[in-house]
Amino acid sequence: MKRFVVMEPEGALAPSEDARVVRDGFTWAAVPIPALWLAANRAVLPTLLVLVADIALLVVSASPVLGNAAFWLAILLRVGVALEGPRLVLASLRRRGWREAATLHAGNRTEAEVLYYDSGPRPVRKSINSRWQGLVDLLWQPRSKLGRLVR
Repeated sequence: MKRFVVMEPEGALAPSEDARVVRDGFTWAAVPIPALWLAANRAVLPTLLVLVADIALLVVSASPVLGNAAFWLAILLRVGVALEGPRLVLASLRRRGWREAATLHAGNRTEAEVLYYDSGPRPVRKSINSRWQGLVDLLWQPRSKLGRLVR
């Protein structure tokens, strides 16, 4: 089973048609040309950073002294983007105001979409670490209910 993260635009009340399903795991498609894979997934800032690093490594690889090290650093860059690329895409979406709607375990993207869209409408919640969710729910209660709990 693979892990998928569903991101929705801020303010979506039900399973949104605009939701993006991102597989969280190693991505073989990012290994040959990592900047192109990031650009295809609309992660602009990571794309620019990886492109600059890739060009710098290409320039350094022409040096007879540092050529071998530049080759291995380029391989490391590609493997790093293949491992962390989906998280970079998720972080890019969060910066644009999207929120995490669901985390699903499914065999493929189609199964994940079926699980997500069959889940029905949900209330909008802030994405927060589940360890603190009980405290946040308690503090977000109306004052009258909170007053009864404290007394």
